[in-house]
Amino acid sequence: MPKNKYQLTLWTFLERPNSSLYSQIFAFFALIVVIISVVIMCLETVVESQTRSSTYEDQIHIEERNIIFFILEFFCNLVFSVEFCLRLIASPNKVQFLKNFLNFIDIIAVVPFWTVLIINNHNFLSLLNLNEEIEFKKRQNNQYSLSVLRILRLTRVLRVFKLSRHIQILNVMGKILYECLYEIILLLTFLAINIVIFSSLIYYIELDTLGEKSPFISIPHSFWWAIISFTTIGYGDLIPQSTVGKVFGSCFIVCGILIALLPVPILSCKFEKIYKECSYENRKNSED
Repeated sequence: MPKNKYQLTLWTFLERPNSSLYSQIFAFFALIVVIISVVIMCLETVVESQTRSSTYEDQIHIEERNIIFFILEFFCNLVFSVEFCLRLIASPNKVQFLKNFLNFIDIIAVVPFWTVLIINNHNFLSLLNLNEEIEFKKRQNNQYSLSVLRILRLTRVLRVFKLSRHIQILNVMGKILYECLYEIILLLTFLAINIVIFSSLIYYIELDTLGEKSPFISIPHSFWWAIISFTTIGYGDLIPQSTVGKVFGSCFIVCGILIALLPVPILSCKFEKIYKECSYENRKNSED
């Protein structure tokens, strides 16, 4: 914990939401901003899909909505940047703070936005000038908002991880995945082995039964069928046609269900253990 009085107050305010009413309000506000950012990211794809088949008049309205999205995105990034700076100032160990996964996500999600904004500040100001006449052809070649949003799309997806800072159950799930890393790797290895074996078997069964009419072109092509069958999804786009192949496929699906159920008891026990530990830590922090 920080030794400086003011730094300790700021650290408690940011890192312990249950310490005061103002801390709870700030944590709730930060959570709402994260949700708004994720919602904006999803809604922008709807606008972009409308842009592909829009008229001249529709294009003007769409670009105006892009400006609104950009302003909201600007506000969200401003909040994220201020929050990150305050956390960095309040942190007693700056190196350890920067090594934290969530803080690393904060940097990745914020820095590209400000970098592109500074480089293209002239385009940004011209985009916000709504009093001038909008020329469709020029705007088509200079849609700054869309270009920025496309560049930031990948980094903004990572902001979903910021929810784990405010929602305890997500933090618990992350710890469970880390604690069960060995079991997950073991399950994926066993899954890969079974996919190769059953894909090879279904390929040769269908090839011997149907010949060139077999829907399974090759063993790698059969991997897709094995994966969706093993996970019991079964899209139906690639299925066995012969009777022997259908019987074999049914057996493979049953095996997939049994194998998928193997790690459930382990995950359940570790979930209960880690959830109790996190609940105890939260209660202890609240009392302190």
